[in-house]
Amino acid sequence: MPILLLVPGDPQQRYGGREVIAELERPDVRIKPLRINPSDLSPDSWCGLFDLSISDVMGIALYRAVQGLARKRKEQFFVRDIIAEIE
Repeated sequence: MPILLLVPGDPQQRYGGREVIAELERPDVRIKPLRINPSDLSPDSWCGLFDLSISDVMGIALYRAVQGLARKRKEQFFVRDIIAEIE
């Protein structure tokens, strides 16, 4: 039975190179990168990722940035957009 291993980000970077990935794939393990569109997460989820409370200053800033981008762009935004919104 094949195994599918979902790795956040780039598997080669995460596990240390192509050689490691090749060894993992040998015994019928498929490795795929797991990528999530930042705009798919709610403001609450973003705060939860960083263990921030929406009553803390940092949590409020993040919540408002994500909420504002969701209203403005509706479809898609990226991490760099969240950073720019907070700055």
